[in-house]
Amino acid sequence: MRKPLYGENYMGKRRFTVNIIKPLARQAGFNDCDYIFDGDEEYLHVTCENNSFKICVTADSCLAMVKDFLQGIQGK
Repeated sequence: MRKPLYGENYMGKRRFTVNIIKPLARQAGFNDCDYIFDGDEEYLHVTCENNSFKICVTADSCLAMVKDFLQGIQGK
């Protein structure tokens, strides 16, 4: 099995967000998406024109972050 392109640590998840999730957010009509780790919780901070919201991704793998992102933007 090949080694994943992105590590499951802070830096890997930040790079994954910038390279994979942020373009998905823009394609879905959102302005931006950032990976935030505050020491206890991990989340994606998604911004739109008039507001922003967070999607919890605590303890997620990079692939699970995509799933949670897609579920989190539904209806927004």
